[in-house]
Amino acid sequence: MKRIVLYVIVFFASWSVTANEQQLLDSAKNLYMANEYYEAQLIYESLIAEGYTSPELFYNLGNCYYKSDRLAPAILYYEKALKLSPGDEDIKHNLKIAYSKIPNQVKEVPEIFYIKWFKAVRNLFASNMWAWICCVSFGFALVLLVIVLMSKRNSIKRLGIYLSSFLIVVAVLSFAFSYSQMKYQNSRNQAIVYEPAMVKSSPSFDGNNLFEIQEGLKVQIIDTLDNWVQIRIPDGKRGWVVKEQIKRF
Repeated sequence: MKRIVLYVIVFFASWSVTANEQQLLDSAKNLYMANEYYEAQLIYESLIAEGYTSPELFYNLGNCYYKSDRLAPAILYYEKALKLSPGDEDIKHNLKIAYSKIPNQVKEVPEIFYIKWFKAVRNLFASNMWAWICCVSFGFALVLLVIVLMSKRNSIKRLGIYLSSFLIVVAVLSFAFSYSQMKYQNSRNQAIVYEPAMVKSSPSFDGNNLFEIQEGLKVQIIDTLDNWVQIRIPDGKRGWVVKEQIKRF
């Protein structure tokens, strides 16, 4: 009896939290529609501070920052949203527009074609969706192999072998995409520049000035030392900046 009471309490507590979250999301949405971007932003930030994460939450907060002409945090939260929902066209569209606003664009070094293709296919779905495709494909492959073993007709055996082989390949590729997507989503080696900064040749204010980076630029984190971070910008150049000048995602 005590267990039943406990389950009921937990259920209603979780329902209350979910209902409260939805109520806050609705309030923030109404504020956003009324052009009260700062007030909506405060609600979204309070939800994030309480541990809530979702593509919609990050996307909406990014929109609030963008409407408030705060480019760097807008890009940061668009990138966070895209990590959780890599196939979302609305997020991609808004992120592309935000990046186009960065002055003095840095030309990106082209990726090797097969890496680019791999990432393009991987980003069609989130990690859990690829894992589901992997399990389903492998399950059907096993069923087909059982049919092949039990069948006495050569035509059915050949067809079963071809189809099961294809499904096994799909399962293996899906597993690779799922693992790669999960690894990317859990990574913390990318960041957005939060303020214009001078990149140094060494982790010290006495280091030589190499080049300047603009607010909103996406960079790769290579190394850290005390309060300094070594970064690589899209064109391949490297250097050191103060940790507070960038925000990881």
